[in-house]
Amino acid sequence: MKKKEVPQPQTQMFEPTKFVGICMVLLFFLVIVFRTAWISDDACISFRTVDQFLNGNGLRWNASERVQTYTNPLMVFCMILLSFFTGEYYLTAMLFNIATAFAAVLIFIFGIAKAKWSRFAFPMTILLLSKAFIDFATSGLENSLEYLIIACFYYFYLKWDRFSKKQLLLLSFIGCLSLLNRMDSILLLLPALFDAFVLRGEEKWWKNILPGMIGIIPFLLWELFSLFYYGFLFPNTAYAKLNAGIPKSEYYLNGILYYLDSLSNDPITLFSIAVSLIVSGYLFVKSKDRKIFCAGIGIFLYLIYLIRIGGDFITGRFFAIILFMACITISRMEFNRKLLVISVCLMFFVTNTMPNNNITSGRDYAIGDHFNGIGDYRGVRYPSTGLLRLGRYNDKFVTNTHQFAKDAESDIIEGKKVVVKTGIGYYGLTAGDKIHVVDRVALGDPLLARLPSKYNPTWRVAHLYRQIPEGYLETVESGINQIADPQLAEYYDVLHNIISGDLFSWERMEQIVKMNLGMYDHLIDVERYRQKAGEIMSEEEMQRIINPGEAWDNPNAWILDESGTSIHLDQLAHAKTVSFLADNNDSYKIVLSKNEQILYEQSTEPIDGDGMQPREVKVPDDISSQGFDTITVIPFGGDQKYSIGYLQY
Repeated sequence: MKKKEVPQPQTQMFEPTKFVGICMVLLFFLVIVFRTAWISDDACISFRTVDQFLNGNGLRWNASERVQTYTNPLMVFCMILLSFFTGEYYLTAMLFNIATAFAAVLIFIFGIAKAKWSRFAFPMTILLLSKAFIDFATSGLENSLEYLIIACFYYFYLKWDRFSKKQLLLLSFIGCLSLLNRMDSILLLLPALFDAFVLRGEEKWWKNILPGMIGIIPFLLWELFSLFYYGFLFPNTAYAKLNAGIPKSEYYLNGILYYLDSLSNDPITLFSIAVSLIVSGYLFVKSKDRKIFCAGIGIFLYLIYLIRIGGDFITGRFFAIILFMACITISRMEFNRKLLVISVCLMFFVTNTMPNNNITSGRDYAIGDHFNGIGDYRGVRYPSTGLLRLGRYNDKFVTNTHQFAKDAESDIIEGKKVVVKTGIGYYGLTAGDKIHVVDRVALGDPLLARLPSKYNPTWRVAHLYRQIPEGYLETVESGINQIADPQLAEYYDVLHNIISGDLFSWERMEQIVKMNLGMYDHLIDVERYRQKAGEIMSEEEMQRIINPGEAWDNPNAWILDESGTSIHLDQLAHAKTVSFLADNNDSYKIVLSKNEQILYEQSTEPIDGDGMQPREVKVPDDISSQGFDTITVIPFGGDQKYSIGYLQY
């Protein structure tokens, strides 16, 4: 009798063609990322803290102050660990970025998309062609680490249908890592966390609170440490932006402009994000895929959040992690092979016809143009820190050739101890603990962060200039409070004790509580430190020295809107000429008045040159004889970026 054969379980055959194809995709990804690798100025703000820590000064920006200038503690800790062994920051950060971005892509292809061409080919093409995703796969910022965190989170979230307490603990811990890497990124994960803990838990939702709380213990411990060590729960950068005094409507407008910039320079990114929202809705209606619908809600929440905070000054930076989430969402659909081939080919063709695309980007990549204060900062910084631009200069291997780094080297040689800067990353990292850097836009300065910003109708995110109080620089350099404003001097004494005093002092503990409750806020005269266009200004305010050629928004210039400003003179003037510096490509009307009566008007036209350039108005003899007590400057025309300064008569 013939023995009956028992059917054997089928095992998935190894597919060499698929394996080679995936390897080619991954190799292509690595080639693009290596060709575009760079380090941003903002990343070096965090690296300076790493440098201070490794040199024994603690987690701080300036060696004498405990101030948190970074928003990415997890990235900072990773850099501390890696740089301890390498003794270097630029290449260390680049390679760490590349490794984490590559790991995220591996999890995406093999874990989330199950290595199916029909699921990963289209979204992977998006990632390869998206300028936002590739630009911030490196840069030294925390984006690539966030890619990896999001990939891990959604791998586990999509893998399980119901969640045990152990599984919820894991999701909570990954969410905690996201909080530590960049606090606002948790918005992308919140809907999924709600779904897992409340709707899909094996236990009732209130029984899942404990694993959730255990999972976020590292973040809670960090917040307690931050409050104790720095004196505040949030980074100094948050206070610098919250205290700017800018209307919400202007934030919304800037947020919309951030979208328009992306649409203009990187359309595939916004297009793909929009597609992901459609896909999440479609799958929810068709197959009740609530998980991917939660991902769509997370994307939508972050998109709204971007408008609320005014976007960013770096094109694509905040869209990068949204796009990665969008590609995870799109990968839930399986595409028809014919449609897939057509779509991929069309995307490559259209993208490669655009300037500044990822495929043709190489060693000579450099862009300096800005759109409403938003810039392609890989284009701006790549010539100085791009991986393909590294080399030997004067028999020395140099990783940063930017002028800011050179300025720091010169200032160290000259023996400078305190400097005022706006671009603080490259400069600050090079300066190390040898120079105290006062940040004019307040990201790194605790006192300026709590003062209102100067009025600027063309303000840029994270570029909100502060007026430096009289005596503040002398105070920093000498260590003795010389601030002229007595109330601000009292405020500074408290703040200085919080950030520089004895950590375990009970007086400091009491001051931390009162400071965080706003009990010292009354000591800051807000109107005194906020310059407004159109208001009467003193002659003294217009005496800050500006050199021809300096930027129109340099720290000593007064930014104006179309209403202009009036300068009240200390005494009746009988000058033959009135001279001042103003932005070169605008027109300015000069109005001379006495006792609020207009005596004379004359316009000055745009002139050749870059940045601030001198203007001069001749005063008629009869006007000079009777004298004038007010000079009004009204800008018009040009690029509508108006500024004046250094008035002489």
